Amino acid sequence: MSKLIKRRKLYEQIAELIQEEIAHGLLKVGEQLPSERDIMAKYGVGRAAVREALFALAKMGLIAISSGERARVIEPSPAVVVRELSGAARLFLNTETGIRQFQEARLVFEAALARRAAEIATAEDLAAIRAALDANLAAHELKRFAETDVAFHSAIAKVGGNPIFPAISDAVTEWLYAQRHGTARVPRAAQLAREWHEKIYEAIAAHDVAAADAAMRGHIEQVNGFYWQLRDAESRQQAREATRLGRLVPHGA
Repeated sequence: MSKLIKRRKLYEQIAELIQEEIAHGLLKVGEQLPSERDIMAKYGVGRAAVREALFALAKMGLIAISSGERARVIEPSPAVVVRELSGAARLFLNTETGIRQFQEARLVFEAALARRAAEIATAEDLAAIRAALDANLAAHELKRFAETDVAFHSAIAKVGGNPIFPAISDAVTEWLYAQRHGTARVPRAAQLAREWHEKIYEAIAAHDVAAADAAMRGHIEQVNGFYWQLRDAESRQQAREATRLGRLVPHGA
């Protein structure tokens, strides 16, 4: 049985060729790309295909496009690299299995970050985490609490200066937005989260690796537990509502 070969779009081929030039050092960071006209002539394509290719490369974080100037090669940031996974991540989170696997991954990742912070955090790192914690403790409005919650975890991820860690931490937090938004409705959830944050900070400040790991795990496991309790409660409520509506339908209708 023959297999159909999917024809690639022209702009994708152009983007890949330019990407290869960047990867092989033919186009270096900071250098400008040839003009649109020169790219058109080089590959024998139209302006629309070239512009789509440049837009795709900009979305990948490989080039910057400024009005009136030629596109320029830039250093790809971890945040952009991780953001490219967003579409697939959100599709993955459409299933219960996907959500549980993401929750497990976040648990392992955040606990590892807490351990690492307890091992290597400097006085400057601790000051940044403390400032994020203080902001979280002072936040009482729901939106502000959510913002400072993210900032606290991000401050821990930034310890050591590896930009990949905060990029992943922020992305996973965004992907699990439905969980964060839902668990915020649990009575005392915010207060319990603040208490866990204090325990996490104290363990990191004391450079107690085991305690930092345990506190972060306890925090994330509680958040995950709240999410599934809410899901279960909502399912039961929907079932009761369906039963109630069913009783309103006349027999034989």
